Amino acid sequence: MDPTPPPPTLRFITGDNAGHMVMVEKERVVLGRNDTADVTVADVKTSREHAAISRRDGAWWVEDLKSRNGTLLNGNALVAPAQLRSGDRIKIGLIELEFDIIAAPAEGTRLTAIEGPLAPAELAIASTLAVIGRGPSTIDVGADAAASEHAQIRLREGAWRLRPCDSDCPT
Repeated sequence: MDPTPPPPTLRFITGDNAGHMVMVEKERVVLGRNDTADVTVADVKTSREHAAISRRDGAWWVEDLKSRNGTLLNGNALVAPAQLRSGDRIKIGLIELEFDIIAAPAEGTRLTAIEGPLAPAELAIASTLAVIGRGPSTIDVGADAAASEHAQIRLREGAWRLRPCDSDCPT
């Protein structure tokens, strides 16, 4: 039996939350500036309930919820619900987000620490997205020089990619 794939993600590209990632864990997620939105977007040009991402027939879709300023998908005005693909950019108000569908990693995928307090440990990677740092939901590297969310390691298009998080610590 195949394991359940991890939920897709939305990564803030612009705005105060740039670099932060949100898992799309429900069948329908509303994006907007209202506190009751599933994904709150702090932007004056974003409507209270601006757009929705939903899963239908095994695919993910985005739709504008009759917002005042509209929704863009990859730079084009969204006039009807559109199917999402990994890497698509959604712009609501002044905020741009990237949608990503993540495939499950191969069983037994490991990250090897070659320097620092964990060396020479091998750490199992159970998801296609892992946060490296010293916070509670991370691969804890136990180093005082690391930020709580120091870097992300992600499986995308068959390759692992390392991306620094917003921190003052070098990666």
